[in-house]
Amino acid sequence: MGYGDFKLFAALGAWLGWKMLLPIILLASAVGALFGIVIMIRQRRGKDTPIAFGPFLAIAGWLAMIWGHQVVERYLGLFAPRG
Repeated sequence: MGYGDFKLFAALGAWLGWKMLLPIILLASAVGALFGIVIMIRQRRGKDTPIAFGPFLAIAGWLAMIWGHQVVERYLGLFAPRG
């Protein structure tokens, strides 16, 4: 992650709230890892090939803006006492 990625991540946290930061970074990392694996297989490149992380953060931020609150509430609901 470069300095621009940190700034984008901070901006997403300011816009969407601090609760969205964990889903954003997890989703961006997962999608970026899958994309990297596909690039390595299809283009026969090594693992040292740099890939920009900003687009994955932006996509994850967009998804968190649309469905993030439902995902976080459902996840936190797993740990709430039922009664």
